[in-house]
Amino acid sequence: ALWQFYPQTEEFPEIPTEKHELPWDSSTDLQPITDTNLVPKEIIPEPTVNLTPEPIVEISEPTVKITPEPIETPIIQDKTIRLLLKTNVWMRVTDKSGKRLYAGTAKAGEILELEGTPPYKVIVGNYNLDIEYQGVVQNVQKYSRAQNSNRTFIIGADE
Repeated sequence: ALWQFYPQTEEFPEIPTEKHELPWDSSTDLQPITDTNLVPKEIIPEPTVNLTPEPIVEISEPTVKITPEPIETPIIQDKTIRLLLKTNVWMRVTDKSGKRLYAGTAKAGEILELEGTPPYKVIVGNYNLDIEYQGVVQNVQKYSRAQNSNRTFIIGADE
């Protein structure tokens, strides 16, 4: 159908078949290579670019657990005894070495603070007093009694 609309009289340019024209040098003819030393023996491929990233390797430092040595803290023994009197009480208080810390009648409402070497021996005329030792306040009757005595109490003895 195209041949009917377009006449065949139109001329097309000729394509040269023998002479090869190159854009950089159109004046020279190409000659075949006859020297076999110029022909490469192997074709070395171009290096390829790896577009996938290398995995990141995290290097962690080794964990070292340091357990502290237990520190031996000396037990600070409170060497103070406090006597809290509810009524007048006759009493005698001695320490471990036998040193007399108090002897006599203490008046109601008095607070006697005595210092010595535990255990303390407290001999009382009546039970109307509280004793504070190492932060604990309790009635004298709550402490252990000396053998064969109802009125002699031992405070701060190693149980």
